[in-house]
Amino acid sequence: MPTVPAHRNTGLEGHRALVVTLAVLAIAAGACLMLIGANLGILYAIVAVIGVFAVIVVVVAPVLGIVVFVGTLLLGLPWFLAGDGRLTANNLLGLILLAVLIVQVCLSRDLWFMKTSQVILFALIGGVLVASLMHARLVYIPTVPPPKDQTENTLFIFFSRLLFLCMFVNFVRTKRHVLLILFAVLVFTMAVIPSAFNNLANYKGEEDIATGKTLDADTGKATEFRVTSDTTSWGKNENRLAFMCNVSILLMWMFMQFWRRWWVWAMGFPLIMVMGGLTLSTASRSGFLSLGLVFMFLLFQRGVSWPVRGSVLGAIAFCGLIFFLVLPRASYERLLNYSVDQSQHPEAWKSTQSRIETNQHAIEVFLSAPLLGQLFRQFGRPLHMAPDRR
Repeated sequence: MPTVPAHRNTGLEGHRALVVTLAVLAIAAGACLMLIGANLGILYAIVAVIGVFAVIVVVVAPVLGIVVFVGTLLLGLPWFLAGDGRLTANNLLGLILLAVLIVQVCLSRDLWFMKTSQVILFALIGGVLVASLMHARLVYIPTVPPPKDQTENTLFIFFSRLLFLCMFVNFVRTKRHVLLILFAVLVFTMAVIPSAFNNLANYKGEEDIATGKTLDADTGKATEFRVTSDTTSWGKNENRLAFMCNVSILLMWMFMQFWRRWWVWAMGFPLIMVMGGLTLSTASRSGFLSLGLVFMFLLFQRGVSWPVRGSVLGAIAFCGLIFFLVLPRASYERLLNYSVDQSQHPEAWKSTQSRIETNQHAIEVFLSAPLLGQLFRQFGRPLHMAPDRR
C-alpha cells in the first residue's frame, strides 16, 4: 500500500499549545497591569502597557530596539524609567534583545558576527583592559584606599558595550537598517537644538567695550558667552554639544547626497548654517577646529558640482560673519587661544593650562611604564626634555 503522509493540523488546532501559552501570558499580563494600576497609579499602568507593546515590537523587529537604544543614549530616560542601579528600562531592553539574539543563535547555530572585524577589535581592547586591571590590582596597591572602587562599574560598561556591538552587528544588516539608525541619530541630536536656542534667546550677558569682558546683566560679574542645552546631560557640556552639532552637519550632508530633491537641499543648507553658527556659539575650541575640518570635507568632496561648492562657501561665509560680527570679543579670543605660553592669562587660559599639565602628566606616566617607557628611554628622545633653543 502507498505510504500516507502523517496528518498535519492546521489553523488553531495545529498551534493549540502556542495559543494556550499566549492566553496564559495575556491573562498574567492583564492581572499584573491591574495590580500595578491599583497599587502604583495609572501612570505606571500606562507605562506597563506601553512596555508590553514595546517588548512585542522589539521581538518582531529587533532593529527598532537598536533605535530605542540610540535614543536613550542620546536623550536619556525620564525619571520614572531611569530606575535605580542596574534595574533600568535600558538594561531591561538590553536583556530582551540579548534573549532574541540567543534564540536566533540557537536556531541558526552560527556565530558569524563574532568573526567581524568590529567585534574582534573590541574584544582585543577588552583583553588589554582586563589584563591592565588585573595588573594594577596586583602591583599598584594604594597606601590610602580610594573612596570608591570603579573596577566593577568599568567592567560592566565594557561588557554591556560588547554585547550591544554584537546585537548591532547581528540586527543591523541591510542598507535600510543603516539609514534608519543614522536618521535616528540625526533626529535625536536635533532634539536638543530648541533648548539651545532658548538659552541663547534668554542670555543676559553684555559686553564691556573697555575691557572686552562679557558681564552678567543682573549681577555685573564676569561671565562667558557659551551656549548649552538643558535637554540632555551631554548638551549641558559645550564641547560635546559642539561635537554633536558637527556630527549633525555631516549626517545632513549625507542625506542630501542620498535624497537629491530640491526640498531636501532647501532645508538642508539652512540647517547646516544654523548648526555651524550654534557650534561657534558654544565657544568650544575643539568644536571650532572640527567645524573647519567638516567644511573642508564638504568643500573638497569628490563628485560634488561647483554650484554645491559655492553653497558650501556661502555657509562658510555665514559662519565667518557670526565669528567676527556676532560673537563677543572674549569668545573669538577664546576660540583662537592655542598658545603654550599662558603666562599673560588670556581668555580660557585655565582650560589651556590644565590641558598642558594633563599632557605633561601623561608623558610622565608613559615614561614610567615598565616596558614601553624603558624602550622609549633607550631608543627615543625623552619628551620631557626641553628643545635646544640656541
